[in-house]
Amino acid sequence: MLWGLLLLALAGASDPCPSQCACLGVYVDCGKRGLQDAPRLPNWMETLELSGNRLGDSVTLQVANLSTLRELKLNKNRLQHIPLFEGLHHLTALSLSHNRIEMVDAEALERLPKLQHLDISRNLITHLPRDTFPTASRIRSLNLNYNAIESVHGRALEPLRHLTELKMNGNRLTVIEHDTFAHLSSLRKLQITDNKLEVIQALTFRNLVHLRTLRMRRNRIHTLMDGAFHGCVSLTSLELDENGIGSVSKRWLFNLTSLAHLSVSRNRVSEIEADAWEFVGHLEGLDLSGNRLLGIARATLAGLGDLKRLSVRDNRLSAVEEGAFGATPRLQSLDLSGNEISWAVEDMNAPFGALHHLRSLHLAANRIKSVSEKAFLGLNALQRLDLTGNNLTSLHSESLDPMPGLRDLLINTTSLLCDCHLQWLTQWIEEHPNVLKGDAVCNFPVELRHKTLGELLTENLTCSDTPRPAILSPPAAQMAIKGSNVTLECRATASAPMVFQWRKDNVELSAIYERSEEVNATEATSRVHLKNVSQEHAGRYQCAVGNAFGVTYSAKNLLAVGILPVFLKVPSNVTVAAGATARLNCGATGDPKPQISWQKDGGNDFPAARERRMHVMTEDDAFFIIHAKTSDQGVYTCTAENSVGVMKVNATLLVQEAPSFVRPMESKEVSVGAASVLECLAGGSPKPMLRWTKDGAPIDPTERHFFAAEEQLLIIVATQAADAGAYECEIRNELGVAIGGARLSVIAAPRAATTVNDIVGIVVITVVLCAVVTSIVWVAIIYKTKRTAEPESAIPSELPPPPSAPDDFLVVNIQVNQLQRMLDEPSEAPQSS
Repeated sequence: MLWGLLLLALAGASDPCPSQCACLGVYVDCGKRGLQDAPRLPNWMETLELSGNRLGDSVTLQVANLSTLRELKLNKNRLQHIPLFEGLHHLTALSLSHNRIEMVDAEALERLPKLQHLDISRNLITHLPRDTFPTASRIRSLNLNYNAIESVHGRALEPLRHLTELKMNGNRLTVIEHDTFAHLSSLRKLQITDNKLEVIQALTFRNLVHLRTLRMRRNRIHTLMDGAFHGCVSLTSLELDENGIGSVSKRWLFNLTSLAHLSVSRNRVSEIEADAWEFVGHLEGLDLSGNRLLGIARATLAGLGDLKRLSVRDNRLSAVEEGAFGATPRLQSLDLSGNEISWAVEDMNAPFGALHHLRSLHLAANRIKSVSEKAFLGLNALQRLDLTGNNLTSLHSESLDPMPGLRDLLINTTSLLCDCHLQWLTQWIEEHPNVLKGDAVCNFPVELRHKTLGELLTENLTCSDTPRPAILSPPAAQMAIKGSNVTLECRATASAPMVFQWRKDNVELSAIYERSEEVNATEATSRVHLKNVSQEHAGRYQCAVGNAFGVTYSAKNLLAVGILPVFLKVPSNVTVAAGATARLNCGATGDPKPQISWQKDGGNDFPAARERRMHVMTEDDAFFIIHAKTSDQGVYTCTAENSVGVMKVNATLLVQEAPSFVRPMESKEVSVGAASVLECLAGGSPKPMLRWTKDGAPIDPTERHFFAAEEQLLIIVATQAADAGAYECEIRNELGVAIGGARLSVIAAPRAATTVNDIVGIVVITVVLCAVVTSIVWVAIIYKTKRTAEPESAIPSELPPPPSAPDDFLVVNIQVNQLQRMLDEPSEAPQSS
């Protein structure tokens, strides 16, 4: 019935404005009239407003041709379907918001061939099946906000090839099928806010090459797959606020080379991955507020050279690394409010020094108590500084100098320490009227308490004993061994109760660190106990001591955690043949990296080094000796040393050499009764065994025959004719055998009897020439044997010195002196050996 009346109304020509409506030009407003039936409408109208009535569906709709109507609004009625209009061939905009429509009827839309703007928001639509829209659709703007849409078929939107704006906010979407937006190559704006999306798959928006704005706020998105926005090469604004995103990664920002604004506020972002901004280097606005970031490091903003607006308010920031803003020199607005970075303003050196274009800086609610002289260095262009929400106690007299163009200084504090150090501020306020906004109220001294700074004269601000804390001893720098326990101590004094804070590398220590404090009337000590320290404990520690009148910072001192050297390679005992190459391996790890050094037999005397046969290959952890000699034998010590300690390991090098004669055996000719000395000077390794023979028969020691110098000398006392003959010396070790020979001739020609002095001289010279230091006790035996046969007067009272020789003979001289003392002892009968 209703639509029948509407048809009649539309069929009229040159009708006046209906009495129930208001008309303005070609606009006819029949909205909010409580109409259940349509009035008679003029045929000249272009826009018809029927919103806010009680219009419902009609069984049969026959609409006459109304070529002038361009826009029809039927919002807030009782429609359950999209009307099946006929004749509205020029209608470009249809609004059906706030009705009871449960589905989008393709047939109804097909009767509107020029429809470009369709608003079906706030209805009861639950699904968009495949044939939702007609194939010849020319719709450019589609509003499906706040329905109950749970699913969209992957081909449902395919006919909308002219679509430039799509709104699907406030629905119940949980997933976006792979091809949902694949055919919307003309889309410029897409809004999917207030849905239930959790995972955005790769290539979800792959063909949206003209998309410029994408809003996906207030979903449940916790995962953005790699390449989630790949293909959106024209996207300039991406809003992902109020989701569950935990990190910012270049993997899901891949290919967003045109992005200018990114908003990820009120998520769960706790990490900005390395090189996160690689593809979005032209970003101008970044909103990271309301997340879980703990600090801003130098790498956090690296690559954002064009950034102009940055908000990191309401995070958990307690650390801003020096130079953190060096990568954002064009920043104009920075909001760090609602964090805990008081130390950046109280103790850091120019934390914002690179921001020469910054105009607005918000530091509200950061627990700032004082402002240092270097806090705002570099902020030459700053116009607005917000320090509200901080109970400031003091501002350094030079703190505002770097900001000559400051127009708004926002402060509200009731804790100012109004002494002589604040006189400058009263003068500054006079010189800069209307710049200070807010309350600056004194808390000390008592007589000025509750007075505003503007009420005071400069002479009212005088100095007395300050109640601000003073640090007596800061935490000391030290080196700790990994696994040990370390205690850091900080002592301070003040006339008011103090509170200690500890920081490591500019980050406040968490509650998991064990602490203890001792407090008396004016002094307090705070200790941090580090158990079983590791590399995670290494860093620069600092204590801050605060009370109601200010805060004082200690120096930042280094706690280094080192690891004792641990051998990765240890040398093994090595046996090589003479002339071969000997290799000893030795490698160690530790922190700091240990230095490797070598010693031989406890010293630094390396024959191989002097002869340039020694090589140390650091990269291979190896020690080489080429052309090894027996002089290279010994115990080699590898030492690994760092600042934590020293570790050593030993290995023995043996150089094997076949036996040989140091020099050939020499034949001798002696007179009867004289002493004879035959030499068998043997070399080789292992040390050769010696075997003497005479005329082929073994020689056994007798009262006249003795061996000395490890059997390398055969001594015959009072040589007789029977001692003449062919003597042989066989030297043997596991590498071979060598035999040498000499003939001893005994002549009868008379000659002076050989004295003990003669024997000593012979033996001493022989021993020295053989380079063998050996006991000459045997000489005493020889002497005592001869003493039984000679009168006492024949023995000289003093042994003559050995032949002139260099200092190498010192040991021999000492032995000769020992022999002299033995000669003075009483004679005893000789015993056979």
